[in-house]
Amino acid sequence: MKITAASATQSQPARLPWIVALLLVAVAGHSQQTVEMNLKLGPIADYGASPWHTEDIGIGASKLKLALDNGADFIWATSDQCATPACNAHAKVDTSQTGFKWLDKTPTTRSFGSWGDMTTWTGTVPFGTPAGALPALAFFPSVDYEGSQFQYLAWDGGIGLPARSDRATAPSAFFPKLLMDAGYIAKPVFSLVTNPSGKSGKFVFGGINEAHISAGAVTTLPPKPEPGTDDVWGTGLFSLSVGDMAIDPLNGAVFFLDTGSSRFKGDSKYVLPILTELIQYKDASGNAIFEEVLQDGEWVGLAYASGTPGDYGNLPAIILRLGTDCGNEAGKRAVVTLSPAQYSYQVEAGDRAGRWVVAFRILKDIGGLLVGSTFLDLFHTSYEYEIDNEGNYTQGNMRLYAKSPDFGPGPAGYECESSFRVISS
Repeated sequence: MKITAASATQSQPARLPWIVALLLVAVAGHSQQTVEMNLKLGPIADYGASPWHTEDIGIGASKLKLALDNGADFIWATSDQCATPACNAHAKVDTSQTGFKWLDKTPTTRSFGSWGDMTTWTGTVPFGTPAGALPALAFFPSVDYEGSQFQYLAWDGGIGLPARSDRATAPSAFFPKLLMDAGYIAKPVFSLVTNPSGKSGKFVFGGINEAHISAGAVTTLPPKPEPGTDDVWGTGLFSLSVGDMAIDPLNGAVFFLDTGSSRFKGDSKYVLPILTELIQYKDASGNAIFEEVLQDGEWVGLAYASGTPGDYGNLPAIILRLGTDCGNEAGKRAVVTLSPAQYSYQVEAGDRAGRWVVAFRILKDIGGLLVGSTFLDLFHTSYEYEIDNEGNYTQGNMRLYAKSPDFGPGPAGYECESSFRVISS
């Protein structure tokens, strides 16, 4: 689909008031009872998974690179029972270690949706954290997976952090509740902040890392659960535009912030208009800047024909409007502007290694627009649970904080505005 006529006008955004008082309001009541884990940056491949992982969680005596993945509803790890080329590219759980037990060796398919599947058994072993040990908990050792998307994955397993505890595949292994029950954290919240240039980051259970937040810059992202996707952390997206071209199908769509993903992903109706708009751009000699990326003969994304985003001064910004209470002012939305370099990345492993690609990809069955580190690397982001009378955890607010400059740059623009009108002509 090609957007042929649309334009936008908006009120002049107001600069965020960078004052300490607002930060004190935003983090009032923040508990010091937290568990902080170090994040490390692995090579980014062009398969859509986050390159970030932690080595601060022990699966028994086995130390692996684990994603803290709020887009998954289970805990899994590569096991020594898997010998495929993809599995052999990773560290593995030692299933012969003291304390490990097999609970069920029935082969079960665990799905990552359109991204791929793996086969697991069920095991149990105590887990270790920087705060101390957790009791033996059920998880899914992988005994089979194949494909370059798994082979070049920057991690060896993942800790699922779904938006609803009752959607966890093994509710007894719901990680935030285990940390709460052990007394390691006092609040049902987790957050992350990353510094790509330093290849390091922080993932905090129980609160936020105030040292890496710029005062006053906070936006609330209220939950927008949708049937079939309410186990993924979603909010409402007010609008998205490519330059001054509004992408109408995204007005009011669900926007998922997925810590296990990298690029923007969405169904064709959401992403194809973005690709269609971008591919029209030419360089100073009239040559195409982008070329199509095909999968099974279908157009799914864009790669730079040559060079880097910085070589083309005419590329548009991408502007997202979302959230509420921006700058702690009720009713104001955040206006986030991404430069071409911020909505693109250079592939470091696997297919297209060394090439620059656009970080928007068509992926079926998303139910909205999903994004991971492409967006999250620009902020300090928190995710809050609410606990009902029956002890179930459900999604509460997410929050976008501007991160401190010492932890890397933020988006090209992060402002507040109170009103916005989209005009189609």
